[in-house]
Amino acid sequence: MKKAIIPTVILVLFAGLGCDLFSIPKEPEDPVPEWQLPITPRAVIEDIEWCYNNADGPSYTTLLDEDNFVFYFDRGDWGGDLDIPVSWTYDLEVEATQNLFYAVGAPNITLGLTIDESDEPGPYDTTFRIDDVAYDLSVHVPEDDMTYLANAHANFELSKFEDDTGLMRWWLTKWWDIVTG
Repeated sequence: MKKAIIPTVILVLFAGLGCDLFSIPKEPEDPVPEWQLPITPRAVIEDIEWCYNNADGPSYTTLLDEDNFVFYFDRGDWGGDLDIPVSWTYDLEVEATQNLFYAVGAPNITLGLTIDESDEPGPYDTTFRIDDVAYDLSVHVPEDDMTYLANAHANFELSKFEDDTGLMRWWLTKWWDIVTG
């Protein structure tokens, strides 16, 4: 009889504490995407999201075409007090992004991308566009207790070529930020 009391007490405690030992664990509603090999254009764009959410500068640099990358700012952002240029290339993009990651860290950056189901490139395509990608970016600056929000769209152009290891993969070559209509 004493042997039956201990398992009964344990079950009662677990049930009383709200533990559900006998159900299948639920998947999170929005699972955090994992890093993917950049062998599809979509994987590259989803890896950009991963890099921002993990503040991973070194991985971010592997997604951009070092020789051909250009980031185009939205027309509404050009000039102004910050003297924002029309565009910038790989070095400035990497420097700015890594400075952001270093300054605030992963817990303070949230990027969500919404990519509509788009066609996949053909087997012989070497360039591909993914347009009208909605994004929500939140950056919290703890020292100033300020949160900056950006909700807009972006267009991406990617190119496919072989990397140093012989892998045929996709690289981000052009990124257009589209804030205004």
